[in-house]
Amino acid sequence: MADDDDDDDDVEVTRAPSAAAGLGFSLKLPAKSAEPQLDDESEDVALAAAGVCLVHLTIDDGSEKAEQVPMAQTIEFVKARALVLFATQLEGKTTNDLCLLLNGAELLNPMSLSDYSDFQPGKTVRVDCTS
Repeated sequence: MADDDDDDDDVEVTRAPSAAAGLGFSLKLPAKSAEPQLDDESEDVALAAAGVCLVHLTIDDGSEKAEQVPMAQTIEFVKARALVLFATQLEGKTTNDLCLLLNGAELLNPMSLSDYSDFQPGKTVRVDCTS
């Protein structure tokens, strides 16, 4: 028999309480550990590697939601995401009803995030969404 020093120490095999449970053995696995939390700098690096920008959308009532958006996505896509994120507040609105503002300047529908120099992979950008 092999050494008992294997890495199987985390797995515990126990006898099932009833004979009706298959062969009478059950396997107890250790609880899945929570995903590691990234600090802000690590998150920025991960987003940059994925070609994603973190867009903080703010609507007229002051509500704010963040969305990870690939750089190749269009402004109209961001508007559509705003409609989903703020479904209650923007009920009945369409993407044509929304205006996205970056530092007071309107972002145009046919453009993508990569067309604007403020949007960079791994960066966080605040965008106002008005209707």
